[in-house]
Amino acid sequence: MKNSRDLDYGRLAFPSDKVTLGEVRQRFPTMNAVDFIESSRDGSFRSRMVDAIEGSYAGIMQAEREIARGAFDEALLGKPSALKNTPSEWKEARQDLASDYVHFGIATDPQETAQLIRRIEAAAKSQAKKRRSHQK
Repeated sequence: MKNSRDLDYGRLAFPSDKVTLGEVRQRFPTMNAVDFIESSRDGSFRSRMVDAIEGSYAGIMQAEREIARGAFDEALLGKPSALKNTPSEWKEARQDLASDYVHFGIATDPQETAQLIRRIEAAAKSQAKKRRSHQK
């Protein structure tokens, strides 16, 4: 059984969930997996294309999870998550995520990005409230 303080990320719908492989190919049109294969020191092969894609989208996924965790902890514990120490760090995290959403075509403008981020926070808070009500 999960700890009552665990946020179930799998039950949250994140805006980046809608990104398709076709959209990834459009974002990286000049990358060809065969041209970008390189050998690592241990003899295994890794694609620089995969590294570039992972770096881009993994950052978005991590930021989305941090935003969700902060909202969840605030709703469940009554205080913000320890992931970010100050309100300015949370503001910067939201701004970075908003910029990534526009850059990668997940959103078209600042208003839409703010709305998407509010939805993440609302879903995480809702999950926290449900967990809190089950603890009583």
